Amino acid sequence: MIEQQPPRPPYVEKLLEKHVSAANVLVVGGQIEDTLEKLLLTAGRPISNKLAKRIFTGMGPLHSFSGKIEIAYFFELIDDPLYGDLMLIKDVRNAFAHTTTYVSFSDERIATKCRQLSTWRTGAEAQERFYSRALECLDTLRQDMDRFLMAKALQEPTVQIDDDQD
Repeated sequence: MIEQQPPRPPYVEKLLEKHVSAANVLVVGGQIEDTLEKLLLTAGRPISNKLAKRIFTGMGPLHSFSGKIEIAYFFELIDDPLYGDLMLIKDVRNAFAHTTTYVSFSDERIATKCRQLSTWRTGAEAQERFYSRALECLDTLRQDMDRFLMAKALQEPTVQIDDDQD
């Protein structure tokens, strides 16, 4: 027989509902950071897993989200609007991640960051605009990564087949 869990008190349900936005921001931010790391690895020279780990983890030079954004910008892997928006997305992600208090898109500091996004339109809701632009950025990074992968694939020496032999 399966033991049933006692129902959660209503305040627990409300507390969890309040933090759904934070979870979503962290997931989207993590996806962007991960894709940005893959873009850097794809655009760069081939390196060993050991070196990649040293560069991107611990105290490596590209362990931080902002470090990845800045290097991608420096090497012209991303343009000015994408750079600015990624920095704002990082700031919003950090505001949700590095706090012990409740944070929401209605907080003025978060809403201000969202209004600074390049795609902001008057009257738009901060949360909607943030997610929309974050997903656009993610798509752009993935397209850029695909472009680099295709370019590298086309540079690979091909095996020549001798048509004269059967």
